[in-house]
Amino acid sequence: MHGGIDLVPTTPGREGEDLYAGWGGRVVFAGWGVWGGKSYGWQVILKHWHRHADGTDHHWYSGHNHMHSPSPFRAGDQVHADTVVGHVGKTGYGTNAHSHWIVQARPEHKSQVVDFKERAEARRQKELAA
Repeated sequence: MHGGIDLVPTTPGREGEDLYAGWGGRVVFAGWGVWGGKSYGWQVILKHWHRHADGTDHHWYSGHNHMHSPSPFRAGDQVHADTVVGHVGKTGYGTNAHSHWIVQARPEHKSQVVDFKERAEARRQKELAA
């Protein structure tokens, strides 16, 4: 299963187009990424949060992968929504310029990837088996 969404540049195959933060947050990882033995090339992973009216916090993570070059941001940096965090590339395990964009509930960016799409598919399979 392919977790995440591949965002292609407006001119297919063209590297260098801007990649934006989907929401404001904090950089938790910026560098060369490897997940499950495959290289995701240059990547940046952001942690986002929202405080509910009852005082509980909701956290989630998003990341751009296969970027053309390292992100100008480092772990701990704050970014606002729509901030340019990198540029479309084809580094790592990729054959054409794109960004493999993920949104997930946990930050396991160096081991097992469990994103929302995979979790939804697992729930669906469980429901079908019942």
